Amino acid sequence: PAERNPDWRLGLSAWSYTTREAVDQIIFYGKACAVLTPVRGKVCDLWQGLYLTAGTHTMRFSYKASGTFTAFVRRAEDLTRPTGAAPTLTTLHEETIVCGLDGYLPGRDWQMAEITFTVPADGLYQLGVAGTLRETVGLYATDFSLDA
Repeated sequence: PAERNPDWRLGLSAWSYTTREAVDQIIFYGKACAVLTPVRGKVCDLWQGLYLTAGTHTMRFSYKASGTFTAFVRRAEDLTRPTGAAPTLTTLHEETIVCGLDGYLPGRDWQMAEITFTVPADGLYQLGVAGTLRETVGLYATDFSLDA
């Protein structure tokens, strides 16, 4: 959340991703942010694992993007898996955000995403964003926060 990473000052240190070469941190038009750039044949995502209580929550973040990307909430279903085994992830909420192809050019304002979702039980969840090679040209995101 923003309170643990104000203005993205801590960069990617509080975040996880599947493909390192698809994620970076930069200063974009004077604002520190994460950038996701799809890499052919690789997963392009960025998320933070957070413990949430059952109920309705709202995730907010600022972005500039070109193309289409998704904001998601996932839950790791099997936390007792053998060492080294990947968790089984269930997507509880996914929202597609469509932007023009010129969405991050100079003069374009940062947009605000607000994703409201409900989690069925207390537990550890992944909240983040993802792009695809076919639909996402680039995504710049910052100022993530979560309200309960």
